Formats: sequence, structure tokens, C-alpha cells
Amino acid sequence: MKRFLHLIIYCLLIVAAVVWLHSYPGTILINWFGYEIQITIAFAVIILLCLALAVYILRIPLSFVRWVKESIDSRSKKNQEVFVERMLKSYLSGDTKQSMKLIVKAEKVLKDRPELKTLLDALINPNAQIFNDMLQKEDMQLAAVKGLVALHQQKGEIKQALDLCQKALPKNKDIAWLVSATLQLEQLNEQWEKSLETLELARKLHIVDERSYATQKANVLLRLDRPYEAFKAAPWMSEAAVLSAKMYPKKGDDILQTAWENNPNWSVYEAYKALYARKDVIGFYQSVHKLTDKNKTARLNYLVLADAAINASLWNEARKELTAYLDMYTPTPLVAMMMAIIEAEENRNFKEAKPWIDMIKHMKVD
Repeated sequence: MKRFLHLIIYCLLIVAAVVWLHSYPGTILINWFGYEIQITIAFAVIILLCLALAVYILRIPLSFVRWVKESIDSRSKKNQEVFVERMLKSYLSGDTKQSMKLIVKAEKVLKDRPELKTLLDALINPNAQIFNDMLQKEDMQLAAVKGLVALHQQKGEIKQALDLCQKALPKNKDIAWLVSATLQLEQLNEQWEKSLETLELARKLHIVDERSYATQKANVLLRLDRPYEAFKAAPWMSEAAVLSAKMYPKKGDDILQTAWENNPNWSVYEAYKALYARKDVIGFYQSVHKLTDKNKTARLNYLVLADAAINASLWNEARKELTAYLDMYTPTPLVAMMMAIIEAEENRNFKEAKPWIDMIKHMKVD
């Protein structure tokens, strides 16, 4: 409908032009290099129409040639796409023999796509020469670095792999694989200070979640002999808590209670016991109650309270804690040993202690 309206409008314009030319025939005088040429306006319009028609007619063979070229290019592109698809399928299916045959054929099929040929070659037949060649081309440098890093890691050349990553990182801080690889290699090379900076990049890119980030940061800080900073970063890490309590004994109570709240651990209890070594045993038992209150559902609460009660010779309290533990969990060598101590020390009943000792021996054999 729209085209039909356009046709009517064009016809009306032509009719209007013919009528106007008939009413005002007029002439055009052209003076060119001393020659005067006089033609009517109607004749001039006819000449222009003939020129337009000639241009239109000449466009037909040109359009045909263009169509033929585009058809050839389209067919060539389709052939290349099919070829690349075959290469990728053979590579992913593990058909190395077929992949190598196709790589040889790629020289001809992809002759007008040298970069694509290089990338496929690097994927299917990775080697240092290809990656070094790619390294010379700016748009392929990152892919070349990834390939070379993988080759160095396969050979155990960790330092060379790290050098490549650290050179590429400043311009590519938003590339996740590069940040991850750099972080891993820095830690393998014990470059702890640098790894802290890289870890921050990993956090910004959400490569690690917050807990993993804090744990990794704490581990690095421990390697740098900064245990209190490590504890502040990851209060659930018992190693950091124990070392911090030793380094800052005045803060030890708060540090270890926080550690127990986040992650009850026997080593934390041992550090807590060492912290109160000079305190009377009854006072220590009461302090352990304060510790266990920080995490009332912890399974270890029964055992540390029993241990503190045994140290204070509070046999009934110790037995009560261990009985409660055994009602819910299977015995461990530590539980069996404490029960044996209670039986032997409370009433000097070595006969009742023997089954627990035998149980420990059995556990060791298993």
C-alpha cells in the first residue's frame, strides 16, 4: 500500500512537470568555449532522464558482479565456519590424529584468516614457538601469556610462569584467570607481600568469596609473622588465635574466647589452659565455663569442661560431662582416656578403668 501511494505521488509529480513545461516551454542558453548552445527546457529534461536511465542500466551489471562476489565470499565464509567447527569437534573429542590433519589443511582453507589459523593451531598444537609468535601481536598477547604460563607450569618452571603473569597483570587487572594464576604462583614462590595485593584484586573481581578471602589473607599474614592481623582477618583460624594469645597475653582471654565462639578447637582450649596455668584449678574450671558460654552448642564443650574438672579433681562434674557426651556421640580415645582417669583416680577402681584402657588400645589398632 505504501509503495502504491509513492507511485501515485511520483506519477502526479511527472504529470505536473509535463504540464508546467508545456505551459512554460522556455529555453536554456549555454556559452561554452565561445560556442553557444540553445536548447529547450523540455529537451534538457529528456537528456537528464536519459542520463539517469543510462546510470540505472549500468548499475545492473555492477550489481550482478557485486552479488557474485558476495556469494563467493559467503560460500567461502561458510566453508571456513564448517572447517573450524570440524577442528573444534575433533579437538574436544580427543581425536588428536584428525586434529593434526586438519591443522595442515588449515593453511589452505584459512589462508585469508591467518590470525584464526594461528589461534586454532595454538589450541590444538600448543608449543612455545606459536605462543612466542603470538606475543608479538598486541591483540594476541594475553592469549599467548596464558599458553606460555600453562607450558611453564607443566614443566615445573614456576618462576618463569610468575614473571609472565606479573608483567601482564598491570594492564589486565580485570582478567579473572590472570589474577588467579598470579595469586597462586606468588604464593608458591613465597612472595607473600605481593600476594596480599593480588588477593585484593581477586576479592574485587569476586574470584573468592569473603570467607575464602579472609582465610587466605590470614594464612599469608601468618607466613609474614603477623598473627594478630591474621586473627583479626579470620578469627575462626585457631593457629592465628593461639599465636596471637601468646604474643599478646593481656588480650589472650578475649582472643581465645572469640576464637572459640567462631571455631571451637582443642588447640584453642590448650592455649586457654596455658594462659591460666598459674590460676588455681577451681578458678580455671570456672573460667572454662566462661569460655564454653561463647559457643553453647559446641560438641567440644563437654570435653573441655570434663578435662578442666579432672584437673580440679571434680570427679562428679567430669563424669557428668562425659556421660552427656557419650549419650550423643561415639567414644574417642580422648574420651576413653578421661573416663579411665576418673575411674582410676576417684575410687582407685582400676577394674572399672580397664575396659576404657582396652578400648583405647583397640582404637589404636584400628
